[in-house]
Formats: sequence, structure tokens, C-alpha cells
Amino acid sequence: MSLRFRLICLFAIVLVVSLAVESTIVFFNASRSVRTEMNSALKVGQQIVGSALARLPDSNDRRRDLEDLVTSFKGNRHLRVSLTGGGAADPSLERSLFGTAPPWVVRILGADPVAARIPIAIAGQDYGSIVIETDPKNEILEVWNDLGDNLIVLSLFFGLNILLIYFFIGRALRPLNCLAVALKQIGHGNYKLRMDGNPVPELSRLQRSFNRMASELEEMDEEKRRLNEQLLTLQEEERSEIARDLHDEISPFLFAVNVDLAAISRLAGQGRCGEISGQIRATSEAISHMQRQIKTMLGRLRPGVLAD
Repeated sequence: MSLRFRLICLFAIVLVVSLAVESTIVFFNASRSVRTEMNSALKVGQQIVGSALARLPDSNDRRRDLEDLVTSFKGNRHLRVSLTGGGAADPSLERSLFGTAPPWVVRILGADPVAARIPIAIAGQDYGSIVIETDPKNEILEVWNDLGDNLIVLSLFFGLNILLIYFFIGRALRPLNCLAVALKQIGHGNYKLRMDGNPVPELSRLQRSFNRMASELEEMDEEKRRLNEQLLTLQEEERSEIARDLHDEISPFLFAVNVDLAAISRLAGQGRCGEISGQIRATSEAISHMQRQIKTMLGRLRPGVLAD
């Protein structure tokens, strides 16, 4: 998993947790707000109904006034009022023009309708009861719409932040890709390579360290080449010296040994055996001299090691 993807995942987790916490707080406050709003609406409705009922004994048409009272609540977003018993009037229903909130939102907010029943009896005559019931659907729908708008804004904010993180983190970490390529070139022996540019401060020290390492490797490579050249020069000089010693010290004695052996062969053929011993001594001395010369050359080639 790349570092960029890890950072994006970390940021996504933080945003999701923040969104969950914020949603919890929003739903908690919304639930309390809906209940408060419904209780306030119920109290206001009770006051309106109470005031109307206080004027009802003076009315000439009490039944019609009660129906008008129920009708006056039509269009109310938070209350449903109905007249029950004694020729009940149609309840004041108000349908939302903007749909309804999902059932799970209603369950989470927990704002159940609350009803209040007010009996009506004037001069011993029963006119039924007025039922005032809270209707939290519109208030919940308003909360849901606000929450939906907030979710859209947060989603856009989340997407924008992901894009910005992807772009800027990629831009900031681009020197790491360059460093990987540069290290590969260093591995192939290109010690003259240097990293340039102005990376972020966290990577600037890494860039300087790489350039310093490349410089030191280049110096070491140059030193190695110089030592190799010196070694080759010394080897060539040693070979030249050995060749000179072989030519100057060994070759004449080899020639002398060859001459002595030819003389020994000739003397043996002539039956002059008494003279052969002198030639043998001369040959032995020449061979001894060559052995000493070869031992000396071996000593120069392998100091401290003398062959028996």
C-alpha cells in the first residue's frame, strides 16, 4: 500500500468519524428541538382554543364557530385539530408539499405525536371535544432537508479534500520517485548523477544526503581507478624487470650451459674423458648461478617466501 493511499485512507477515516460524531450531535439536538417545537406549538394551540371557547357562550351559532375554529388550523405545520362528538368537523389536515422524511429518521428523532383533548360543554349541552394533536412530520422533514444539505456540502468537501491530498501529496512525494530512479542509476555505476529541485524540508535533507553519497562514491571510484592504474604500471614494470633479468642474467648462462654440453658431447665422442670433468664443473657453476638468480627473482615476486 502506497504512502499516498495510506494518507488518503487515514484522512477518510477521520472524516467518517467526524461525520458520525457530527451526525450524532445533529440528531440529538434535532430531536430535542423537534420536541420543544411540538410542545410549544401544542401550548399555543391550547391557548388559541381556550380563548375561542371562552367566547363561545356569547355566540349565536356555536356549532359553526366550532367548525370555523377547526378550519382556522388548516395550514398549520405543527398541529392537527379536530372536533369529535356532537357533529364533529373534519380534522385540519395539512399534507407536506415537499415529501416526507425516511422512517428511520423519524424513529431516531423519536418525536411521537402528542394529543390534548378539550371537552366542550356549555349550559349543560355537550358539543363534543376538540382534539389538538402535534404533527412533527413537517419539522422532521425540515431537519432532514437541512441534514441532507449538510451531507451534500460535507461530501463535496470530502471529495475536494481527497483530490487536494492526492495532488499535493503526490507532488510532495515526487522526489521519492526521483530518488528511486537515482539510486538505480547509482547501482549501475553512474556516480555523476545529482538530484536537484526544491523538495519539501522533510525531503531536502534526504536529497542533500544522496548528493553527498554520490560525490563520495564518485571520489572513491576515481581513487579506485587511480590505484588500478598504479597497480597495472607496477605490474608492467615488474614484468619488464623480470624480462630484463632473464635476458641479462639467465640467458648468457643458458647459452654457456648449452656450449658446455655440446663440448662434453664432442669430448665424449673423441674419447677425451679426462677433459669432460672440467666442462661438467663449468656447467654446474652456470646452473648454480642461474638457480641463485631465479631465487632472487622469486624473492622479489613473493617477499618473505623462499622456495627450497
